[in-house]
Amino acid sequence: MKKFLLFLALLIPLALCGQQYKIVKSKELTAGGGTLNIPMANYVDYWYLYGTYTLASSWTVTPTGTAYAGAIVEFIYNGVLTLGVNNLTIFGYSLTDEQALVKSLIFCYYNGAAWQVRVLPGFNESDFIDSNRIIVKNIGNRYLTDMDRGHIKVGNASNRPVDLDASTSGAILIGDGNDLNSVVPAGDVTISTAGVTTIGATKVTAAMMANLTATYMYVGSATNRPVGVSITGDIAVSNVGLTTIQRAAVDSIAIEDGTVRVTELNSGLRLEMQTINLSFETGEQGNYKISLPYKCSLYKVNLIVVKAIAATDSAHITFMDGSDQLMTGSGLVAGIYKIPPSTVVGTEYTITPSAYNEFASTEKLQIVSYKSTVGGKVLITLSFVRQE
Repeated sequence: MKKFLLFLALLIPLALCGQQYKIVKSKELTAGGGTLNIPMANYVDYWYLYGTYTLASSWTVTPTGTAYAGAIVEFIYNGVLTLGVNNLTIFGYSLTDEQALVKSLIFCYYNGAAWQVRVLPGFNESDFIDSNRIIVKNIGNRYLTDMDRGHIKVGNASNRPVDLDASTSGAILIGDGNDLNSVVPAGDVTISTAGVTTIGATKVTAAMMANLTATYMYVGSATNRPVGVSITGDIAVSNVGLTTIQRAAVDSIAIEDGTVRVTELNSGLRLEMQTINLSFETGEQGNYKISLPYKCSLYKVNLIVVKAIAATDSAHITFMDGSDQLMTGSGLVAGIYKIPPSTVVGTEYTITPSAYNEFASTEKLQIVSYKSTVGGKVLITLSFVRQE
């Protein structure tokens, strides 16, 4: 304790007379980093450290030799160093990122066993407390001025903090679009200090909602009074409010024309099929384009040979969408399905497309037939799923 008081006694006059320091030695702290050795030859030593850099390597300032008990080394730090991943360490103390960016007085005191390092604000009054010196979320309630019991801080019309009395019994806090107000609810409902709400007597009609038979509901009678009635007709209502449309209650008259979408139908009702005769005969080969009147996807293709495929080479069938994209799927190679030469009548094949098989309304499905040695015909059945 005595050593610490001695340390303070030395610091105070030094701090008060800061502009009268005799700077014996100075060192520029450059970007490259390094080590600054401070010889322990004096009881009191002064250093001026400066430099404005982004460090590429760390700086270490360290005492060398044997220090006297009570020795003081004072650094006037006038640097602006951006540390990044590097460090600025003075007599074993590593400056924070914020401390390395502002001017400060750094006092190092040797107590006979270890160096004690203190970093004090620098040369301007504004350096003492600023945003760089306040640690986020580190100002506790004990640092705030006293507040009246039951009051809270709010912003006023001048955007300044003021106290709002929130202690009124039964009051709640409610905003009006600009300010926060403490008000006591009035009207049909009151609130106790325990937060319990109470509906005022005679505020609810129908004798404060008397018992109602299960599955019944209140409706206005001929005398404009609420009465409990059973729900009948096309809809039934359970005692938990679940409604059920009764069987056979909806007929064509109840459905507006043109309102049922294809996607709402059973999947079996959305299937469409088309057949085409694809020829490999002379003058009959080419691009067979099929215009689709609705949005759909081609999900299966069935092929059956209805005239034997001529020998020598395979019959090529190319499948493309309206943008000439080659369809992919089982049995397709670069969009082409090949039927071997000399395939006999009645032979069947199935293709399951997987990509480029989606078609917009009026888009054309393209099927191209090609065979070098002409001869043969195939009946193609196209199976579609309508999407609208």
